[in-house]
Amino acid sequence: MHCKWCGNAICTCRRSKLRYDAALYFSYDGPYRGKGPHRKYGDKIDYRNLPDKYLVETSVDEYIETCIYQVQALHKDFAQPLNLVIITKTPVHLPT
Repeated sequence: MHCKWCGNAICTCRRSKLRYDAALYFSYDGPYRGKGPHRKYGDKIDYRNLPDKYLVETSVDEYIETCIYQVQALHKDFAQPLNLVIITKTPVHLPT
């Protein structure tokens, strides 16, 4: 039997909800500073201002805009990067 979310015979996916203030970070993409270990953690993820490069899908249904983002995030308590799907819903005010 295959997992209905990831499609694998052995399920490697994990579904859970995170708090809006979870300490999740983008990976660091900047240059090496020349001393010490390489930086691993970049900016903290701001759920209200996610970059458009992570936007996967946008839809509007009955005055509510739904945006789906997919992000590889880092957390200081987990060794592996987390594959996050972030869903935001905002009301849309149409002109009258």
